[in-house]
Amino acid sequence: MNEPSAQSPAPERPEKRRAKPGLVGLPFVGRTPPHSLEAEEYLLSCCLLDGADLMPRCAAARIAPESFYLAGHGLIFEALAELYAAQQPTDVACVAEHLKTKKLLDAVGGYTFLAQVSSRIPTTAQAGFFLAKVRELWILRQIILKGTGLVEEVYAFSGEPLAEFLSPHVVWFEKALGRLSAGGRGDVYTLEKRIAEVRADVKLRAAGGEDRAGWIWTGFNAFDGLDKDGCLRPLGSLEEDHNVLIGGGSSHGKSVLMRQLAGQALISGQRVVVYTLETTVKGFVRALAASWAGVNLLLLKRTPADLLKKLDDCCEELAELADKRLFVFQHEPGMSLRKIEEVGLHARRWAMQHGTPHLIALDYLQLVGTEKRCNSREQEVAEVSNGWQALQRELGCVTVAGAQLNESGLREMRKVQRDENDKIIHRMPNRGDLRESQSMYHAADVVWFLYQPPEDCRGADQSAGDATTPETWIVQDKRRNGVRGICRTWFQKPYLRFREIGADEGVNPGRPAAPVAPGTRVSKNEFRGKNA
Repeated sequence: MNEPSAQSPAPERPEKRRAKPGLVGLPFVGRTPPHSLEAEEYLLSCCLLDGADLMPRCAAARIAPESFYLAGHGLIFEALAELYAAQQPTDVACVAEHLKTKKLLDAVGGYTFLAQVSSRIPTTAQAGFFLAKVRELWILRQIILKGTGLVEEVYAFSGEPLAEFLSPHVVWFEKALGRLSAGGRGDVYTLEKRIAEVRADVKLRAAGGEDRAGWIWTGFNAFDGLDKDGCLRPLGSLEEDHNVLIGGGSSHGKSVLMRQLAGQALISGQRVVVYTLETTVKGFVRALAASWAGVNLLLLKRTPADLLKKLDDCCEELAELADKRLFVFQHEPGMSLRKIEEVGLHARRWAMQHGTPHLIALDYLQLVGTEKRCNSREQEVAEVSNGWQALQRELGCVTVAGAQLNESGLREMRKVQRDENDKIIHRMPNRGDLRESQSMYHAADVVWFLYQPPEDCRGADQSAGDATTPETWIVQDKRRNGVRGICRTWFQKPYLRFREIGADEGVNPGRPAAPVAPGTRVSKNEFRGKNA
């Protein structure tokens, strides 16, 4: 989306101003619109001091001449931008000469005013703060203009479908709020600051005092327990463990596993945001409650009363968490979530209103497109995965997204092949099996693949893919700060959940698995154990 281009009315100042259409409008009659002339002058002063550094930062924030409240300030910034684009110096003398050539020097107040602006601040250390402030006030002025225009359009409403009438306005305001969230903080990170953060983090971890509030416990001992070095490795334990990708075939349980991770985060007292694009909000809640209660939703008429009561209690528990720690969204009229840019804007707006969540889940990546023009589906998926990674880096929370595997790779995995000792040869999933683009693999910090071996540990045939409770391996194929590993589970399809296979269940291939009582739910203390 392009930034709003209408300029706010200039204040009553003695300097000459360049006339522009639409400078005076109903919203500002009798009122002073949001502005800070000091912040504008400080920003321009920084640009005059070090244009090579500040002009690219202004361009990244989409600062334009129209972003300035005083028209003279806009003219100065326009001259700076033109000089920078021409690879010319951006000091006071060059800006003055450039404006003089365009016969605009008097319009900004002459040499005197330029000298006044350039001497406002002796250093660029606070440039990020002033840039964010100018941008924030500019967007607020556009919101006032847009809001007033919307009021006029509502009064002139002619009866067309209301959703179509409101849709472009809703999108505009969502993007404006998203831009305020992304650019209004004023936080400017330097390499020096990041190095200081690394040193502090290393010192804290070495003393065993790291903050675990943002860790996402999976509920599987293979991932949450101590590794060979005695270290815990849950998701999010390091910043490089935050962007998680779960790859699997159809009906392998990608959505179930993401939902299970979200449920474990809720049990841990964390806040969760879910974008459920494959199912619906009701479907997500129904399935999560059923997995907690251990109820088969397809056999409700034959379900004992005590389990039905447990299912109702789980729904009640979710109702208490709704819009407090659990937030679930789907694509629907008035909430467009079909583009990665739309998902990102919604997530930023949510974070601005509620604070950054602990976990964001997207089900799943290949259902999302992009606003950018792409020449191929592979390029489009790459843009989506890169946009998802950028969102995670910006918000800093753990993100989990699903991805589909291609059918040719899945057919190879289902084939029963044996070695000379009659042991199954496992054709494990890999990055090449991701449908349409491997960029999802490279953008992720952690990659889990769901693999169902042709035979389970009891010797039962799974090659047809129709087992009710197939043995499913969660294969950790990539982790930036960890090693590869496998967590063997039973995918309990009737209860829509995964349960880790016990150490005694796969010793003897002919031995049946230990039964699991319906309704078994792993508690927070149980899955964290003594390591929490």
